[in-house]
Amino acid sequence: MTIVLAVLAGAFVGATALWLALRGALAAGRAAAVRAGELDKELLVAGARLEASEAGFDHRLADAVRSVAGPGAVRTVLDCGGGSGSTAVPLAQAGARVTVLDVSPDALATLRRRAADAGVEDLVRAVPGDVEALVDLGRTMPELAPASFDLGLAHEVLEAIDHPQVALAGIAAAVRPGGLVSVLISNPVASVLTRALAGDVAAALLELRALAADPPAALDVSAVRALCDQLGLVLEQVHGVGVFTELVPGADLDAQPSGSDSAALAELEQLATGRSPFREIASRVHLLARRPS
Repeated sequence: MTIVLAVLAGAFVGATALWLALRGALAAGRAAAVRAGELDKELLVAGARLEASEAGFDHRLADAVRSVAGPGAVRTVLDCGGGSGSTAVPLAQAGARVTVLDVSPDALATLRRRAADAGVEDLVRAVPGDVEALVDLGRTMPELAPASFDLGLAHEVLEAIDHPQVALAGIAAAVRPGGLVSVLISNPVASVLTRALAGDVAAALLELRALAADPPAALDVSAVRALCDQLGLVLEQVHGVGVFTELVPGADLDAQPSGSDSAALAELEQLATGRSPFREIASRVHLLARRPS
């Protein structure tokens, strides 16, 4: 129990930052780096966790991209707040045309470098701007015109802004009828559990009170569901991302050089990610909603 509590105490904190830092390196050749001895055991374990956690999410996103246009058509994607390119560049490599809206010039500069390095600079467009002003931007900027995208992404951005309902309304308007909106949020429920299981009951209570407030102080799944309903979006899928991957002690994964435990963890994650009540305690939650035709 002590080990589990210790893992839980830091499980969800920093998971997103670690994911962003490692995802590109893992995709670029994790196996080769392992053979060269460039990754230590701690990084290998972190990589195993991330691969298990992200595999289902990446597959769902790829399926969403494929589903929003006919065979052979070039999919158009609006990635809001994705300036660093961690999602945009892989989508462009898969053949999508991606427009990235971000307020950070530094993030957009990173995006341009990544796109150039990947040879997809012609498929990635960097647009400086605020997602909360997307409706207004769409009136004056042809590249952000309403109903011009097959898929709109709001990944870990809605909880970081003051008016998520305004931002989601803009993204929904930018997506064509029949298109999809993909939302990824941090799960405040997971944060409450982490605090409580680590023994920080006072902090857990404060966070739970914030969730129970009217309106809630934190953006959770029920709030996103309500926003979708208000905007006329049809919620089609809800999945957890990182249900069990952060709970398994690293020593257990490291002790299995054959990778059997990592494979089992990936399967466990895959089976749990769409099932209640497991998805409700995941570190992040992925929602897919469709704009009616």
